Amino acid sequence: MLLFILSQEPIYTSLDKCNKISPFKMPNSSLKLQGYTDDINFIVSDDQSICEIIKMVGDFADAAGASLNINRTKILGMGIWSERTHWPINNIKIETEYLNVMGIKHANAYQTSINMCWSEIYDRISNKTKTMINKKINHFSKIHHS
Repeated sequence: MLLFILSQEPIYTSLDKCNKISPFKMPNSSLKLQGYTDDINFIVSDDQSICEIIKMVGDFADAAGASLNINRTKILGMGIWSERTHWPINNIKIETEYLNVMGIKHANAYQTSINMCWSEIYDRISNKTKTMINKKINHFSKIHHS
């Protein structure tokens, strides 16, 4: 696993330093990408950035003898892009409601994302509580087994 992680670092660094890729700007910071093992999530603000990312990832894949599976690539427009249906990449899966990234649901609107994440947590706790109530064990055991 360490070897794989080391092989990803050059592409993460190159993408992060590339001036042709415009990051998503937030108050006091900006964000361009997040990487975890073989998943890279990009947060960019223009079409040129999207095209440059695909080009650079393709170049790295060619150099490494790997391939970019564009059919498994997803895109979600947020803000002014929330209603967008055409993107500068062919065969990309367009998500219209939300995108699940490492268990966190990202939606077009901030409040929608918050509601989706917390409702899932609430449902899990609620279901676990109902299960524990129905079991005939003492309180210590209920806490210990949950």
